[in-house]
Amino acid sequence: MSAPLSRTPVYDRAMLRRLSLLAVSLFATALAAQEKLVEQIEVRIVNVDVVVTERSGKMVTGLTRDDFEVLENGKPRAITNFAEIRSDSSEPAIVTAPTTASAASAAARPRRLLLFIDNYSLDPRVRTEVVASMENFVDTKMAPNDEASVVGWNRRLNILAGFTRERAAIHAALKKAGEIGSAASLSTPLARVQKECISAVDAMRGGRLTPRIAYETCILAARDHTNNTTIVSRQLLGAMNVMLKTMEGFEGKKVLVLAGAQLPSQPGREIFQWANRLFQPYMRGFDAPMARPDESGLEQNRAIEAVAESANAHGVTMYIIGASVAHEATITSATAVPDEGTDFIARGDSAFAFESLAAATGGFATTRNGDFGLVFDAIARDLESYYSLAYKPTETSRHESRAITVRTKNRAYTVRTRKSWTPKTLDEQFADRVIANIYSPASESDFEVQIRTSTPRKDGGNLVVPIEVSFSPGAITFLPVVEGLSGGFTFTVAVGNPQGGLSNVFHLPQSITIKKEEERGFRATPIKFTATLTLRPGENLLSVGILDQVGRTAGFARATIMAQ
Repeated sequence: MSAPLSRTPVYDRAMLRRLSLLAVSLFATALAAQEKLVEQIEVRIVNVDVVVTERSGKMVTGLTRDDFEVLENGKPRAITNFAEIRSDSSEPAIVTAPTTASAASAAARPRRLLLFIDNYSLDPRVRTEVVASMENFVDTKMAPNDEASVVGWNRRLNILAGFTRERAAIHAALKKAGEIGSAASLSTPLARVQKECISAVDAMRGGRLTPRIAYETCILAARDHTNNTTIVSRQLLGAMNVMLKTMEGFEGKKVLVLAGAQLPSQPGREIFQWANRLFQPYMRGFDAPMARPDESGLEQNRAIEAVAESANAHGVTMYIIGASVAHEATITSATAVPDEGTDFIARGDSAFAFESLAAATGGFATTRNGDFGLVFDAIARDLESYYSLAYKPTETSRHESRAITVRTKNRAYTVRTRKSWTPKTLDEQFADRVIANIYSPASESDFEVQIRTSTPRKDGGNLVVPIEVSFSPGAITFLPVVEGLSGGFTFTVAVGNPQGGLSNVFHLPQSITIKKEEERGFRATPIKFTATLTLRPGENLLSVGILDQVGRTAGFARATIMAQ
């Protein structure tokens, strides 16, 4: 069905459709988009932050543009902008030897820090230490213009503090994160399987089960826990990806610090390995225990790589604290079963995933428990001493990820930087900014956009909420054409909730053609149109963006809708 426009004579060729979004369930109605005036990838330069260290770990300072080489997909690219940034925790960045004024201004912008705590897997004792180190980092290393956000995750996002400069709000959020716990964090999937498998072995030794039935009972438990581990890890990666989008539109240094204990690159490998060893003394020949997890690890690694590419696409460096602890199966049993290093293998598997994510984005990962304050000191050093480079990429209309290689001519130095970037259309970039506006209000809006909501009505288990969006026609830039003047805007909307649930992003391009003598009348009245949202009960966060298709200016608005 069509929803009426307030000024149909102006839009005689285009009628807005009725919009339906179902928040949290990730559903949005498909609408036929009208032809846009502009659809292109527009990338003038690619910015790359680079940390250079000696083999000892000491920061290398004083390098110049001539000391670096940049390659895109293996092909050398000329460095167009260069600056060395050095700062302390209380003063703005000091930019030395910038090659252009634009490089200097880009490097001196504030920093945005996302503190992401995986409460589901993190042991409570370790979490307490991590949170304390985060609080000290906020007090001693954050500059006045820095912003931080605190997120807790326990199989669902809990945004405890949106991006803010207020230290009190950040501390309150960290305190709350330290109080969120999960029963799952008290034992590993391996430890939970061990209990069930040892019970099966005891039943076999007592004559209550045959070796085959006991083994199948054990493998069933292993498969269930492996599948659950895979689901949980994908949920964690999805939550991280949502939060990476909140960085879009922020011009400055962007960092995500993840504290967690579990992100396997090959879910279930160690569990099945341990189970097979457990039953080897009892099963031989064709009946030998040789079960394998269904997940080969290839799909999991692709999911991990996708998050790394997303971080690079948004210019976010990831630092990861893999703070796992060893757990043992605690069960009264006559069967003595050595661990044979299996728990160590499991922790190493997660460490590999953590290190892959961090290395791909130019950060680092640590998997040793101890003084986490030293870890945050190392993160602070990265933020306070680095090089900002920029280069012009090769022209293309393809959206594929491109490899970035930065190296110094002195091969004795170690270089850390993001390993890729992905070209995006302007619509894709704008969609990310609309999503970011859900969780962090847009700091830059070229013109005002207003949202009005009406009383919701029930529709089964959901609620239908009419909305009206309006903005000034002065935001529209026109181009002269044969018919008179031509322009347009794109209406973009997304809905989320505080837990990180996210709808699809909906775009509606609207073209405008008027006669030149009609422009004055057109500019006199706000542009208004209506849409209808279908929402699940609870708190829903609505984000709307209007993009001028010619001038590329943008306006944003957000609203909280309590659907009861």
